[in-house]
Amino acid sequence: METIYPIFRLLFFVWILFLPQFLGVLVHFRTSKFPKITSLIGFLMTTVLSFLLLCSVFLPLNQSNEQMCGTGSGMFALFILFLTGIQIFVSLVVQIFLFWRKK
Repeated sequence: METIYPIFRLLFFVWILFLPQFLGVLVHFRTSKFPKITSLIGFLMTTVLSFLLLCSVFLPLNQSNEQMCGTGSGMFALFILFLTGIQIFVSLVVQIFLFWRKK
């Protein structure tokens, strides 16, 4: 039972990183009539969804009733921004690849 919990947490973290990319690719193929707009929508949807997922998962972890310094909050915020930056880069690469593949 002790090994299941870390495996579940790792799979959940990977799911948070891959779900927005998967949905961006699905949007690209579903609305392929307008390639430039489709790539833009897929890119923006992936970025916004990843930011919202990360905020909804990591910000409640930092809530506590004790008075503490803001280091933990700052690190959570930087972690969210760092992972959102990674998602922006990966989403841009994926959408450019899908755009050029159509031509």
